[in-house]
Amino acid sequence: MSTNVSLQFIHWVSLYCRRVLIKKHANEIIPAWLHWVRGVVDCEDMPLNISRENMQDTALMRKLSTAVVRRILRFLADQARRDADKYNAFWRKYGFYFKAGLLEDQQNNNGNHKDLILKLLRFESSNGGSGELLSLQDYLDSMTDEQNNIYYIQSKDRKTALASPYMEAFENKGVNVLLLTEDIDAFVVSYIENFKGKRLVSVDSEEEIEKEILKSDDGDDAKKEMPEASRDDLESFVKEVLGERVNGVKFSDRLVNSPAVVTSAISPQMRRMMKQMMAQSGQGDQNDALQAIPMTLELNPDHPTVRKLGDLAASKEARTEDIAKLVWLMTPRTILDRLQKMLDVCVEQAVSAADLTSAAPASEATKAATEATKEEEPIELKKMDRGWLM
Repeated sequence: MSTNVSLQFIHWVSLYCRRVLIKKHANEIIPAWLHWVRGVVDCEDMPLNISRENMQDTALMRKLSTAVVRRILRFLADQARRDADKYNAFWRKYGFYFKAGLLEDQQNNNGNHKDLILKLLRFESSNGGSGELLSLQDYLDSMTDEQNNIYYIQSKDRKTALASPYMEAFENKGVNVLLLTEDIDAFVVSYIENFKGKRLVSVDSEEEIEKEILKSDDGDDAKKEMPEASRDDLESFVKEVLGERVNGVKFSDRLVNSPAVVTSAISPQMRRMMKQMMAQSGQGDQNDALQAIPMTLELNPDHPTVRKLGDLAASKEARTEDIAKLVWLMTPRTILDRLQKMLDVCVEQAVSAADLTSAAPASEATKAATEATKEEEPIELKKMDRGWLM
């Protein structure tokens, strides 16, 4: 999927040469994602006879842009060390632009500023309080010696993320998980891939989670293990029942209280973004395309429902196939899709009924539609407070 980021803003940095104004809005020096920075750049090495048209073609302009951007990023990193609270307040206003900048920098500048931008990123985490932010370096410092990956989960908000069954094993062991709640985060983590040798791994991906994290602390010795033969039989049975709905069935240690989850190479957040993008581009039936993405059903061998399902499968009970399908339907990812479809049908029926029974004048209907459209318009971002980077 393309990570093309194109931002169009007025730039507030002016370029001077020996106190002579060369350009009032020097977009060749400041990239779009730093458009909110205000100030002047006075470069004595620039020839006075340079024209505004060929400014962007000079090697000097590229070097000047690199130097200015690096100075800004290093200044912000220094501010973050000096006053974390002040920087976090700044991040809540302008954090999106650094995420967009990470992608734009890779696209236009071969990731020249990647390392500096990574130091400025801030995220909420499962072990921190609501609104409490930490950097990637803070996360590394909090890791145990046994942990080799940086774990994250993408969700619409903090509450939904913490309630996810994918978080059960991590909460059980107290392992910190980054909470990513913005749509752009899906592209950001796919681009970062790793930070100082530690890979970024989604808790709901098909990738194997470290065994030390999944190992339970309570009652392992007393817990009766599900026989290997029973596991193999149940895996084969569920795979046969579900057919092409899944590309695999396996037993997992990532679950504590839930009977099953569905994992995929693509996160739920990314699937939602793909659905929106395909709908906007009119690419046929989005559900059919998304259903073609391979998914794996992971079963919790310690859950009573799964154990009983194994017993029923062995006894060839007539209702076993229906129960296996119910387990699939009740996994978080699939049940949300079905609830969304039910909601869409209900909304369509309600709209149809309203069209038939409504006696409201056309002008009032038009006014209501206009008001609804206004509510969906993006909120205008506030300009940066004076005092920083002035």
